[in-house]
Amino acid sequence: MLRESFEQLEEAHAKLEKAHLDTIFRLSVAAEYKDEDTANHIRRMSSYAGVVAENMKLPEEQVQLIIQAAPMHDVGKLGIPDQILLKPERLTSEEWTIMKNHTLIGRRILENADDDFIENICDNKLQM
Repeated sequence: MLRESFEQLEEAHAKLEKAHLDTIFRLSVAAEYKDEDTANHIRRMSSYAGVVAENMKLPEEQVQLIIQAAPMHDVGKLGIPDQILLKPERLTSEEWTIMKNHTLIGRRILENADDDFIENICDNKLQM
């Protein structure tokens, strides 16, 4: 009976972790609705970050955290006006200054989270 309870607890924990990661990824995917290039960029950056972390010989748990956190690096683009984010021509210096603010916007979106994972990303606590 104890073993069965423990297995149910482990299963519930795995489901909760999966739902947690799915929610985090969906937050980053929200940017896809504004800019299809962002969607592809999110996937590439997550993969690249994982490869770099593996090549750095980081522990597997750390590699997975980096892969999971990487998609959120551009979440702040949700706050950039479409005329700048989607502009096909080169940005002016003023527009580029606005675009660079997506990092600050992203921090405001993520800060003060009740979730340790998100809070650690916001505070740059994912150590390498």
